[in-house]
Amino acid sequence: MIRRVASVLTGMLFVEMFLLVRSICAFSPYNLARLNIINSCSYCDLTNADLTGADLSHANLTGAALNRATLAGANLISANLSATTLIQANLKNANLTGANLKDADLFGANLSGASLADADLSNAVWIDGKRCKGGSIGSCSR
Repeated sequence: MIRRVASVLTGMLFVEMFLLVRSICAFSPYNLARLNIINSCSYCDLTNADLTGADLSHANLTGAALNRATLAGANLISANLSATTLIQANLKNANLTGANLKDADLFGANLSGASLADADLSNAVWIDGKRCKGGSIGSCSR
């Protein structure tokens, strides 16, 4: 009897852990629709979202989770990405001109070919895990 109860509890724990991990690692289709309709999705989860080539110019993504998201070739001109987590995001050839990346986390992100002209990187965590100085515009100053 005790073995059966333990087996059932173990199974329930496994299912709960699976659902928790799934909710942490997957973006919500609702959040993606919201971003597409109103160009705003502050504090929402877009983890692992494929936004390749998306036009997100002037979008409000304050505090959003974009970890491991694909934003290759995306237009993020003047987008508000302050306090956004972009850990291991693919931003290859993205246009981040004039974007607000204050306090953003870019650890492990791919920024090859990305344009950061006039982007505010004040206090952002750079791709190497080190923090940029306040007043870092266009590049990460240490």
